[in-house]
Amino acid sequence: MVLKPQGIIPPIVTPTDEYENVNRKDIFKVVEYLIKGGVHGLFLLGSTGEGYGLNFSQKKERNH
Repeated sequence: MVLKPQGIIPPIVTPTDEYENVNRKDIFKVVEYLIKGGVHGLFLLGSTGEGYGLNFSQKKERNH
């Protein structure tokens, strides 16, 4: 089976607090806002390039 993504799939940023910890509360706000806006999917670790700057536990936390 080949997955062909369709529709609106925006990259989302990873909000962090003043200590650069992932801000889970703000992630949920962004996700809810986008879902209510009608997106068809979400591109995690967005196109802003922040993926390289997160350690493994931060990346894992983001997916739960």
